[in-house]
Amino acid sequence: DGIRDRSPSRGLGDVYKRQVGLWLLCLLSTPALAAIDIEVVLSESSGLYTDAAKELKQGLGADVNLITTMADAVERRDKAASVAVVVTLGTRALSAVLAREPATPVIAALVPRKAFDAAMSASRTPSRPVSAVFLDQPYARQLNLIRLMLPSRSKVGVLAGPDWESQLTMLANSAREQKITLVRETVSAPRDLHPALQRVLGESDSILALPDSSVFNASTLPNVLLTSYRKQQPVFGFSPAYVRAGALAAVFSTPQQNARQAAEMVQLALASGSLPQPQYPRAFWVNVNDTVARSLDIRVPAEAFLVAELQKLEKE
Repeated sequence: DGIRDRSPSRGLGDVYKRQVGLWLLCLLSTPALAAIDIEVVLSESSGLYTDAAKELKQGLGADVNLITTMADAVERRDKAASVAVVVTLGTRALSAVLAREPATPVIAALVPRKAFDAAMSASRTPSRPVSAVFLDQPYARQLNLIRLMLPSRSKVGVLAGPDWESQLTMLANSAREQKITLVRETVSAPRDLHPALQRVLGESDSILALPDSSVFNASTLPNVLLTSYRKQQPVFGFSPAYVRAGALAAVFSTPQQNARQAAEMVQLALASGSLPQPQYPRAFWVNVNDTVARSLDIRVPAEAFLVAELQKLEKE
């Protein structure tokens, strides 16, 4: 489908996958079961997670009995629920399940890839069957959006903390494939942000904000956006909130889209007896800040057109 970097940081062993497959198939063939039990673990009780849980239930259909649990309840309990698959919504839910329940296959949703990799590295049972639909977008898709909106500019600046090195390597690989020059700066401490931003702005045509809260957060974002705006350089965010705050555009997937794909992965796992590989979201949307575009004298296509063009590029 044209999306890069889809493989997980650690794979499932072939023997273990066969064991899980046999376990799932035996469970599904048990005549006593009127419906398949699936547990969904929510990181919080906020609307974002409850809306995703509703979408998950709708996607799984009437043949599945969805048992909803909160992450803090998982952290307290001693025994795992007897279910076919656990679906976690959010990073805390994934960490809670990996720490307490080593047997049941897990499909994680609403979790960034970096957080997923960290949770897997911290897991005491690295061979357990775990998959995910990541919350963040593949770097190739984000860079494609920049190329579509700024076809004459080929230098993209990024700022990130020291622990983002592996992610920056993946981003650099995608940039190289698209003939984009990546201007990188590491921000090791808050005091380093302003000089690092000035250096990046001096060498790049635009800024790609990464979901690194040590660099981009509520206190730093206004200054980053204002400084970039004064240099007439657009910032590309990773959520609608960034576009509302003053970024030129962002490509993102909604929690409902993420949950819908997780439901498809559950169905595939139940039908085949094995978990699909971790993957980036297929469905997505683009938000554009027309006010910022006009202020920077950038002519941008309609959002629906940009989505269609991105989809087309990923099919090539």
